[in-house]
Amino acid sequence: MVISERIPTFLLFVILIHKIVQTLVTYSNWAEALADQSKYQSVIDIVEEAETKYADTDDTMYRAHLSLMRELQEIAIQELYPDSPEPPVPPEPSPISLVNQGRTHLKQNELEEATKKAKQALKINRNYEPADKLLSEIKERHYGRGWKFFDEELYDQAIAEFKNAINIDSNFKEAHFHLGVIYIEQNRHSEAIEAFEKAISIDDRFKEAYFNLGLAHFERGERQEAKKAADKALSIDSNYEPARVLIEFITR
Repeated sequence: MVISERIPTFLLFVILIHKIVQTLVTYSNWAEALADQSKYQSVIDIVEEAETKYADTDDTMYRAHLSLMRELQEIAIQELYPDSPEPPVPPEPSPISLVNQGRTHLKQNELEEATKKAKQALKINRNYEPADKLLSEIKERHYGRGWKFFDEELYDQAIAEFKNAINIDSNFKEAHFHLGVIYIEQNRHSEAIEAFEKAISIDDRFKEAYFNLGLAHFERGERQEAKKAADKALSIDSNYEPARVLIEFITR
């Protein structure tokens, strides 16, 4: 009876892999000690043969042996070809290519990806005008979405879009203003006041923001603060009827 009929296939495979690894180690040691470059080539060839033969196995132990063999192969390649060039480093993307990629994302309504590309371009060149223009367009797209959701009374989605616009441009007064309007609708008056005050800090002649700030204070029962804000709106535009009506309510 031949040996292979007495030993299970599983065990034969383990023995074979183990012997291959031993052979590789031996060849590596010979090559190092005797400066025999052909042994390094033998290591490379044996591993390639083993990869072809056994790469499809799913067994963890087998794959561990194959991994060790690959490490020995890498050492052999480095020793045999010490002057081989390093893999080329991919070139840094240019602001132009990044903006072009961003515009592609914008056309597909992938606003988050478009924003990333525009910001990457500005990181390379902070004065790159096309990237600033792209960000402005993305900001307006978020703002437009926010308006759409607001009209549909989908307030949480509208808030998210207005905040996205603000994340691009923190001085986008209209987005702060509309956040405040939504917060009034949701009875979140403290957040509404904060949003209107932010809008006013950007534009101190924003009469609509003063009026709505007064309205938020009025809803909280803060009549003095409400009148002060409404008066400010009227000082900007003496014909601004909403502020006049609010003052009438406050002073009744």
